[in-house]
Amino acid sequence: MKNEDLNLFMWGSNKYGELGLGTFDSAFAPTEVLIKSGTADESSDTLTVSVKDQSPIDIACGDNFSIVRTMSGSIYTCGSNI
Repeated sequence: MKNEDLNLFMWGSNKYGELGLGTFDSAFAPTEVLIKSGTADESSDTLTVSVKDQSPIDIACGDNFSIVRTMSGSIYTCGSNI
């Protein structure tokens, strides 16, 4: 879910890091996702936001993954790739 300020919130099961929160802990309430720009860090599933061109505009979620497209056209993924 994104709010009127284009902040991204996710919640639910997070067994594969599919919420992009930087942990594998499930979130039982809406939790803000931060989208980091730059190169991917394989040790973290954290997606960091607030710079306007990195604000999420499209979001797709599957059983074990999430994909976010930002205003700048960047694509971020998290979760399982199998």
